[in-house]
Amino acid sequence: MAGHALAIADGFPDARIIGVEPECADDFCRSLAAGKRVRLERPESICDGLRSYDVGEHNWPILQRHVSAAVAIPDRVTQQAMKWIYEKHGLRTEPSGAVTTAAVLSRAVALDGEGDVVLVLSGGNADEPAFRDWIAAV
Repeated sequence: MAGHALAIADGFPDARIIGVEPECADDFCRSLAAGKRVRLERPESICDGLRSYDVGEHNWPILQRHVSAAVAIPDRVTQQAMKWIYEKHGLRTEPSGAVTTAAVLSRAVALDGEGDVVLVLSGGNADEPAFRDWIAAV
């Protein structure tokens, strides 16, 4: 998130950057609310690429400076987004890559009246049987 935030802020200094995390691995959301780095005891999520115990020491000041808000998304909503992306666009995404789309589709991040919007949708390295199970469950 810090790398994306730096690049966006450099190219688009007026952009509003919103972080998105899994609900049970929301170390950044909690840290942002507390104004200091918060460590999670046991982060859990199907979004294995986003399961971290805490925000990195070097990333924290970057994120504080450039990311104005953050939302936490339940895994089930991420699964729904994965299914939507696959059915509507034919793309197989891993959960960590679909969480931003989940935030928009669920309206956890409302885009009414916004100008240009960029969602980072990345990663397709989900195990095929796991992917099928995730999208079949919703």
